[in-house]
Amino acid sequence: WGLRAHNMPEALFEDVDVFSNLNSHGLYVSPYEDTTFNRCTFIRCGAQGMQLTYRPQDTTQSYQGDNRHFTKKTTHILRDSHFIDCGETGPSRSFAATYQNPGSQEFKASVLVENCSFVEAYSQSFGRFDWKSTGALLLSPMPFSQPEVLTSNITEKLEVKNCLFDYTEGDRPIALIRSTDEVLFEDCMFIARDYQGVISVNAANAHTGTSKVKRIVLRNNKTEGTVLLRISKDDPMQWNDWLLNMDMDTEGREVVIDAETGTIISDRRLSAEIPPEFIEDV
Repeated sequence: WGLRAHNMPEALFEDVDVFSNLNSHGLYVSPYEDTTFNRCTFIRCGAQGMQLTYRPQDTTQSYQGDNRHFTKKTTHILRDSHFIDCGETGPSRSFAATYQNPGSQEFKASVLVENCSFVEAYSQSFGRFDWKSTGALLLSPMPFSQPEVLTSNITEKLEVKNCLFDYTEGDRPIALIRSTDEVLFEDCMFIARDYQGVISVNAANAHTGTSKVKRIVLRNNKTEGTVLLRISKDDPMQWNDWLLNMDMDTEGREVVIDAETGTIISDRRLSAEIPPEFIEDV
């Protein structure tokens, strides 16, 4: 790893650049309090660019516990940071920015991803289907670090604002999101080259239990190529059957979705007019 940090409180990374760490992660951090990444770049890291994984000490699996328990709600910020061709060369390709158990059922997390770019188009393809990228963003409880099956969500909100996702022939979803009360994608650009890109919500794993994303807001996002929002049903074996399968392109619109039922609550145009009270006389 570029850095491996255990049991880290109040982690702040500013102006950090990780370049050509070809074998593994750029930054692998196990926090139990807030984290902030400002103006960082991750270029050709062999696995994830940055991975945040919370493992409490009493976790029951083959990995050692890395963390004290949460004692308060946590906030995780990823801002003005850029990920280029992460996962191309390493043995453990995965999502460029990974949040595994950012909060707990008792102390939920808030996650903000803002003004960031995620771009992958590997120079050499891999896998039987000639993939040229993996995924951009993961927010999820994970079986190897979550000691209990969940009955409620571990994240209060995920906000993704003004971000670019440019992916070519990907082997997995561009983003995979679980166990979050509310998800917002706003003013983002999604590009899928030579394949159909997916934002996957509520795809179950062994420890999600009854926790699931409750509400999704898509506001003024633009796509090039086909990028779909897919909300999974409760049955994890139904790989080709979803509660909702819709285009992520919401340019000039705001769409609010009940993610538990797949129902569109509202779909409205965003006004381009400036309210009179904000117009000053010159």
